[in-house]
Amino acid sequence: MNKNAYNALALRATTILAALLLALLPATGFGSFAQVANAAPLSTDTSLSTFTIDGQNVTDAGSVTVEYGTDAVDVVAIPTAAADGAVVDVTGDTGLDSGANTVTVVVTAEDVAVSQTYTVTVNVSENDDASLGVFSINGTDVVNGDSVALAYGTTEVEYVAEATDVEAAVVVAGDDGLSTGPNTFTVTVTAANGTTVSTYTVTLNVAENDDASLGVFSINGTDVVNGDSVALAYGTTEVEYVAEATDVEAAVVVAVADELVTGANTLTVTVIAANGTTVSTYTVTLNVAANNDASLGVFSVNGTDVANGATVNLENGVTSVTVVADPSDTNANAVITGATGLITGTNTLTVVVTAENGVATNTYAVTLLVAEPAFSNDTSLSTFKVDGKTAVDGSSFNILLGRTSVTVEAVPTNAYATAVTAGNTGLKDGPNTLTVTVTADDGTVKIYTVTVTVAPPSSVKTISTITVNGTSYTSNFNSETPFQAPFGTSQVTVAVVPTSNAATVIVTNNTGLRVGENVVNIKVTAEDETFANYSFKVVVAAANTNTALSVFKVNGTDVLSVSSLDLAFGTSAVSVEADAEAETSTFVVSGTSGLVAGPNTLTVTVTAQSGAVQVFTKTLNVLA
Repeated sequence: MNKNAYNALALRATTILAALLLALLPATGFGSFAQVANAAPLSTDTSLSTFTIDGQNVTDAGSVTVEYGTDAVDVVAIPTAAADGAVVDVTGDTGLDSGANTVTVVVTAEDVAVSQTYTVTVNVSENDDASLGVFSINGTDVVNGDSVALAYGTTEVEYVAEATDVEAAVVVAGDDGLSTGPNTFTVTVTAANGTTVSTYTVTLNVAENDDASLGVFSINGTDVVNGDSVALAYGTTEVEYVAEATDVEAAVVVAVADELVTGANTLTVTVIAANGTTVSTYTVTLNVAANNDASLGVFSVNGTDVANGATVNLENGVTSVTVVADPSDTNANAVITGATGLITGTNTLTVVVTAENGVATNTYAVTLLVAEPAFSNDTSLSTFKVDGKTAVDGSSFNILLGRTSVTVEAVPTNAYATAVTAGNTGLKDGPNTLTVTVTADDGTVKIYTVTVTVAPPSSVKTISTITVNGTSYTSNFNSETPFQAPFGTSQVTVAVVPTSNAATVIVTNNTGLRVGENVVNIKVTAEDETFANYSFKVVVAAANTNTALSVFKVNGTDVLSVSSLDLAFGTSAVSVEADAEAETSTFVVSGTSGLVAGPNTLTVTVTAQSGAVQVFTKTLNVLA
């Protein structure tokens, strides 16, 4: 029973009691209502025997706390004098809000004139929800503990951080003033109750710079770029370089030889971006020029120092000298000519020095003067060869037909003697005389004679082998045995090999052959242009006229000598085996199928090679 129902019940009870008292009063007036009242005055008791809110005992001016969201409480207020008719009136127990709410209970005593008001404060707890309903960074939803990757140079982010409870307080820190690396972004949510707090943390990772470029790159004060080549003077061992990264936080590593060498040297700059992963490599080739020194440091002939333009006198017969020609630069190259093969008189010794750079050159020349000898009567030959073969005075040589000259090598033993060759050209068939006249230094003359015989042309015109249509005919060629050719042969292929490979062969009358005997002619012409005629016969067979059959069988029965054959009732076809006596003959069989009862005609038509025709007929009697 709620408080209002309880008060109404007490009021009805009081009313019924008053009615009963009036009914009991006598008509005479004795024992009237006034007399009764005077006998029992109305109660003025306004106390409460029971006073609870949501089951908790409360007192006047007291308080009670209920959970967040409570909008009504259950108030039980029972007057102590409820039986005497005291009543209560409760207000403020519904429509509660968060915070302090006043619930009032008015107790009216039985005499109605006396009342008492009781008040209790109902504290509805504030909301303790400290959660975020929306949480995003740069448009992407995030949760507590997330990490967000941001581009290099990012200094602030756009965020949305809305508490689930609109009365909760949200405080954001770390959304701007970002630096490279990890940054902490914090959202603190304080619930409406002022005590519950939630903290959301997100790490904002601002990427390191990925710039791996060079802002300044120079060598010896001149700007260069990747792939450039820098020309340096000979002897350069080092260069001054500047290699500064565009980003001051990037790392720069330069690699170059401690001492440059002549030729190509590589200088490499490696730039590692601040992010530690992006790497750029710049390479420049340092070309140190080669030496241009083309001078000689040492120059001597036969142990004696010489200079450019000097003359060195040598004894008669000296054919070579020892030359030392060392360039001042060990990398230069010296080429010596004229130190050997010296002859009597003036000889020039030359040294050409080419500098290391391959461009600068110097030429040094020295005259080598070989003294003239005393006169000599030596007419001998140190070398005497004909067609590369050693010869002596009186030698003979045979050469092939058709040659008109030979080579002669004749070198006098004495360098001052001379040799003149004659008769080695314009040679004719048969023996020819070749001479070498040697004149000594003192005028003495000797003639060397050699006979050179040119082979005469061959007169051989015989036949070694002969084949006809690919078949050897050599053994029958000189006999009267003709070459047999089948009917229809109009030509034969004749291959003739002469005994002498210098001879030539012409074959005639081997085409246009006719049936019977044909004569084929062969002309063999020797190297000396004499010739011999040969011939043989080719007999072309006449066409075969044989139209006979050697085999004629019907269903396996020989019918060659009979004119008819009886067959069983119902036979409609037979098998025929036939063969012509002549291989060149052909035949056609008809009447082997479609047989009917009674006599049937079987025909074999034989055509000979000559065109002659013979027809063989047999009667096949199919029994009825």
